[in-house]
Amino acid sequence: MTSRLGHTVRAGTGRPLSMPSASPNTSTTMAGRGSTFAWASRLLPQSLGPDVAQLYSFCRRVDDIADRSDDSQDARRRLAGLQNALLAGDVSDPLAARMLDLAQRYAFEITPAIALIEGASSDLGPVRIASSEDLLRYAYAVAGTVGEMMCPILGCRKAMALPFAIDLGVGMQLTNIARDVLEDAQNNRLYLPADRLDPTVTPHSLAAGESAARASTWNEILWLLTLAERYYRNADLGIGLLPLRVRPGILVASRVYEAIGTEIRRAGETLYWQRRAKVSRRAFLWQTLRALSRLPRPIEKANRSGRMTPAAHLRRVRLSTPLEEHREQG
Repeated sequence: MTSRLGHTVRAGTGRPLSMPSASPNTSTTMAGRGSTFAWASRLLPQSLGPDVAQLYSFCRRVDDIADRSDDSQDARRRLAGLQNALLAGDVSDPLAARMLDLAQRYAFEITPAIALIEGASSDLGPVRIASSEDLLRYAYAVAGTVGEMMCPILGCRKAMALPFAIDLGVGMQLTNIARDVLEDAQNNRLYLPADRLDPTVTPHSLAAGESAARASTWNEILWLLTLAERYYRNADLGIGLLPLRVRPGILVASRVYEAIGTEIRRAGETLYWQRRAKVSRRAFLWQTLRALSRLPRPIEKANRSGRMTPAAHLRRVRLSTPLEEHREQG
């Protein structure tokens, strides 16, 4: 899928905009719909809670417009309207107003929000992903962008932190895709790259339970989880660039989400097609304690122990920049 990521619009930084406050049910939405995010957000400073929830609510709403509408044309029209409102700085649209409010107060580009909308729009109708490169572009648009917007809200102004924030979002999205292959197939969506799949694998064959198609797809699900793990490890390198007070919450979110992949592997192929993988409360607690006991050191110190520096990360891990050509690492 192609996403127009070249916009460089910034919310105004002059006289404050007059706009509605965050939706009163923003925090409720986060708690009810995003269990991992809600859990990890408890470890963030209380002062950041409303704005983190406001960003989450915007992203959730964009996703809902694309994913829960019975009329794809109406959903496409609504997303286009939201995109136009953001580009025009139109605060009469309540959803656009809340994003413009965040962009103004934290002085970040709305480019990622535009890319998010375009990524969500690509979910309307049947979905096929041609290649690994297209998969990564899609994952960037719908999730890596969230990391970009989250960075300034968390108080991180270091430009070198952005690729790592993107990595975390991409890793999470790859985990989502690996978890939801059957559900997506039932909605005529297939996000696994066609250039890796057997030609007989289709959403219909997976939804119908054809054993050969599912067996072949299982191997690609494992490949996708391995790819996601690479992104999580890359993201780990950037945790130390975040302000100390937000590191626990972000690392817990990363570990708990990665644990979904662990549950998929543990359940195995047969159970995978029978139930949706989820992290148990006990696993939530274990991953939380594990993360808090092993907070990454600042990246400058990590470098002295032989781990990659940010510069090396940007040179070597090309997958971190979704618009660059994807090349498999040796």
